[in-house]
Amino acid sequence: MLHTVKEARQMSLEGFIRYLCSSDCQLFDNDYEKVYQDMTHPLNDYFISSSHNTYLISDQLVGPSDIWGYVSALVKGCRCLEIDCWDGSQNEPVVYHGYTLTSKLLFKTVIQAIHKYAFIASDYPLVLSLENHCSPPQQEVMADNLQFILGDALLSDMLDDFSDQLPSPEALKFKILVRNKKIGTLVETRERRNSDKHGQVQEYEEYEEAEKEEEEDKMKESGALTFLKDYSEKETEPRNLVRLPLFRKKRVKVALALSDLVIYTKAEKFRSFYHSKLYQQFNETNSIGESEARKLSKLSAFSPRWNETFTFVIQVPELALIRFVVENQNFLTGNEFLGQYTLPVLCMSKGYRHVPLFSKFGQSLEPASLFTYIWYVR
Repeated sequence: MLHTVKEARQMSLEGFIRYLCSSDCQLFDNDYEKVYQDMTHPLNDYFISSSHNTYLISDQLVGPSDIWGYVSALVKGCRCLEIDCWDGSQNEPVVYHGYTLTSKLLFKTVIQAIHKYAFIASDYPLVLSLENHCSPPQQEVMADNLQFILGDALLSDMLDDFSDQLPSPEALKFKILVRNKKIGTLVETRERRNSDKHGQVQEYEEYEEAEKEEEEDKMKESGALTFLKDYSEKETEPRNLVRLPLFRKKRVKVALALSDLVIYTKAEKFRSFYHSKLYQQFNETNSIGESEARKLSKLSAFSPRWNETFTFVIQVPELALIRFVVENQNFLTGNEFLGQYTLPVLCMSKGYRHVPLFSKFGQSLEPASLFTYIWYVR
């Protein structure tokens, strides 16, 4: 039978099924395996693949912290890693989920792993976002570890051609950037280069969101705290003002040795778009607090119901991802996760395609897959 089909230059049913499940018919378009975007724009023109609580591989409260979390994120192409830093014993900073029972990792061990795997999947810059809770002496230890372990890969001075604007990912290839609180300007940092900063500590003033109950109490007691107002360019009526959360000033001590390793990624708390537009410097990046982020995510959540055909309009396809999830239905304990696959919408091939499935740890579940028909119009 197979011989007859070959002679007739035809395809058997078995051969056709094998073709549909081959790499030629995968959902992901192989033309996008390599970077296809223009990477010569300033850094702030791009979205970055980032991770949160990278070191946790299980439960957020009592689970283990593991180096594998960082290794796994890097080999998958992640370009921004979060490192929660706390004071450890014997003057060794540690990484763990503070105020929980999660296990701890030595900060220097984390940096060693990052140095080894930083550019396995991508040549473009890697940002280390330090959630820094350490005392000044241990901040100095962190600075020493970063410089000694990362060496020339660590960006410790601004590039000559980019003293007042952000460089491009292309210009920062194979460089590791530190994101943390920063004292002074980039020019002042350059002037202090190669000087002894041991024991030099300065106070950094930042804003943090106050709790709702505390806000109300403070408002009753004094007028020290005021609502920040975000004025719309189109609507300036008082009733259209957006009331944002109250913020209070907080002073934290920062070791100059660590501060001077922050070049183009100074960490600043997000206050409002209005404030950022007026006052934000080119080398500052904003972050929204976790409590506020949860509020925003709840406001945008939705629960669509699908039948057999999924039809929807995507407003910004360049930023959109599509995720396929397979679950085992269980009404008593909740659905059990079996596998998933996520990719950018514009990287999908049209027609009949099979979707490979991966575990929650990113491991292939081959030959498990979904068979789909995909079509879209731009």
